[in-house]
Amino acid sequence: MANLEELFNQYWKTELVRAALREKAKELDQMHRRMMTDLQTAWDEYRKLLDESANQALSPAESTKYQPEAEDQLEHTKESEHNLATFEQQADAPWRNNGIGREDLLSDIRAAGWPRHFPSFSRETRES
Repeated sequence: MANLEELFNQYWKTELVRAALREKAKELDQMHRRMMTDLQTAWDEYRKLLDESANQALSPAESTKYQPEAEDQLEHTKESEHNLATFEQQADAPWRNNGIGREDLLSDIRAAGWPRHFPSFSRETRES
């Protein structure tokens, strides 16, 4: 009986899927880094506006003009945090499933005329 795991790893489409997954991971990582940088910049801007609104050297009129800007910036920053959290959840979801594309590839292997008596390679089989 053929070793299904070895056969799967040597199948040409497996490498195509792995290459596509690596490229997608690279893109997601770049997007994540940009979002993290943008979030840090938003927090820095908020702190700067907050400091300006509390600056004792400024007149009360000047100081109070920074408060609405700081509040707007805080709202923008919290929205950016929410967007980042949503992105992380959505980007992470496919990676939690270790069998991405596995069943489709196994169907292709079987359809290509390999021996018909492969054991089922479902999650239950792998875990036992």
